[in-house]
Order: sequence, then structure tokens, then C-alpha cells
Amino acid sequence: MDKFQKARQLQVESKDTATKTSGSSAEFLLQELATGVTLAELAHFSEKRGHPEDAGRQKAAAIQAYKTVLKSLPEVAPTSIQERQLEADMAQLKSRLTALGVSLA
Repeated sequence: MDKFQKARQLQVESKDTATKTSGSSAEFLLQELATGVTLAELAHFSEKRGHPEDAGRQKAAAIQAYKTVLKSLPEVAPTSIQERQLEADMAQLKSRLTALGVSLA
């Protein structure tokens, strides 16, 4: 294999690796959003049961999940399906946090 062919092969492999990494990053963000929604729901139920300290911790963790995804989104190149799911999940988490009295700018 000459140098040109080897360089071309490395280029293709690098592109494949970058694509796989980007997809994994989008999946991580989807998991982060799912965790955030769960934490927001737990905060709601903790408030209803009269456990404000638990609710506060859960709410703070849900807010952190929201902020993590918001900060990381520009660095991720999701597929169109992942992008739609990220938008839907982000809206759901934002709605849950707003219902808990959290103001998100």
C-alpha cells in the first residue's frame, strides 16, 4: 500500500470514528435529558409528600442536567431523528422545571 492509499484509508477511518463519537454524544445527551425529566418528576412528588430538602436536591440535579445538555448541544451533530428527540425531550424537561417554579432563560 503506498502512502497515498494509506493516508486515504486513515482519512476514512477518522471520519467513521468521528461519526460514531458524535452519535454517542447525542445518545449521552438523550440519556441526560431522560435522567433530568425523572429527577424533575421526583422533585414534584417529594414536594407533594412534604420533603422539601429531597425536592431541592432533585430539582437542582434536574436543572444541572438541563444546563449540561444546553451547553453540550453545539458540539454534537445528531442525526435528524436524534435532533427531533433532543428537541422534544428538552421541551419536556423545561416544562417540568417551569412547573416546579424554575425560571430558565
